[in-house]
Amino acid sequence: MSRINRTQKYAALWLYSQGWTVTKIASELELTDNQIKNAVKNSQRTTDDGIKTKSSVVSKNPNSKNLMITETQSGKKHVAIMTKAASEMNDENSKKDKQNTKNKSLPYIYNPLTNNE
Repeated sequence: MSRINRTQKYAALWLYSQGWTVTKIASELELTDNQIKNAVKNSQRTTDDGIKTKSSVVSKNPNSKNLMITETQSGKKHVAIMTKAASEMNDENSKKDKQNTKNKSLPYIYNPLTNNE
């Protein structure tokens, strides 16, 4: 029995999550039933250990910094990659800020249209 490669493992896990049976996955990927069972069993065991991954952690106070990717896969280099959620949050905040400053009448700025003195 040959070893299952990473691509086959991800494909098997995805198909299993979509409700496919082990035999159907095995015939589709041309693997044995035992290889599929072991891949599914090993993946369920690692997720049930209580280890939280970055994707499973939900922030209580989300801001754009918390929604960005700030580490590479190896965890050694620090980067800042804008995600879709962070971009949407920044857009919402900028709209609110524009509305707040647009509606304010600042007393220290002279505006000839509003001041009839």
